[in-house]
Amino acid sequence: MIGLPDLRIDWGELEEHGFTLLPALASKADLEEFERVIGEFCGAQIAARGIKQRHADPFIDVMLADEEYRRHLFPLLPRFQVVERITADVGTRLVRSGFLGRENFRAPLIWPYFRADLPNEEDYLLPFHQDIYSTVSAKAWRIWLPMRRVDQHHGSMEVVAGSHKLGAVPHSAGARPEAQVAETALPEQQRVCLELPAGDGVLFHPNLVHRSVMNRSDRVKFVILIQIQDATALHGPGKNPGRSRSSTSGVPKD
Repeated sequence: MIGLPDLRIDWGELEEHGFTLLPALASKADLEEFERVIGEFCGAQIAARGIKQRHADPFIDVMLADEEYRRHLFPLLPRFQVVERITADVGTRLVRSGFLGRENFRAPLIWPYFRADLPNEEDYLLPFHQDIYSTVSAKAWRIWLPMRRVDQHHGSMEVVAGSHKLGAVPHSAGARPEAQVAETALPEQQRVCLELPAGDGVLFHPNLVHRSVMNRSDRVKFVILIQIQDATALHGPGKNPGRSRSSTSGVPKD
């Protein structure tokens, strides 16, 4: 799209810390359209299923009304047209910025995942981990794009700056079923809780160690997770080298 602003990628920061901020990755119009669509979705669900609204954020009521129905609905959320369009626009800007060319992506695969963290819900929080376990390609990056403000109170992501330089860190099963990195295995790198306004994104390396920060507000934390991978460097079935180093079959999904 011709009107999309150029990306400003801090290559030095990306190399040193393993992540860099991408300001205004989603526009004000994108954010407003996202909120409109979520509102329409929630209104239709509440009316059709007779859900009693107990929270100011109706998405909470929709998700808590029925766990089985929640599992049915959740895979559909990345398919919202606004989410797919934002992802496609980001792909266009990555091409135009020269990022994909610099990383020698010859057949880029770019698609969205989606997180919606309910207030004070622990069940879906992720411990320290790397994303090498959820990649299908040896060439991979990820963009974390919050659609509402994120911080210690509203929920966020904590990253260990520079941990991408460690390579694939051994993961093991702990109290939770997901593969995770023990905190004692992490050197004294700087831990950073990302505090961003809605629409600012973070580009990060899949080896960057990171974890969830609980949402303690009264609203849902929505994040689009954009996968950037290369089809010319696919691992193939059962060939993910990071997964083979783990003692668990659990695969974190951000």
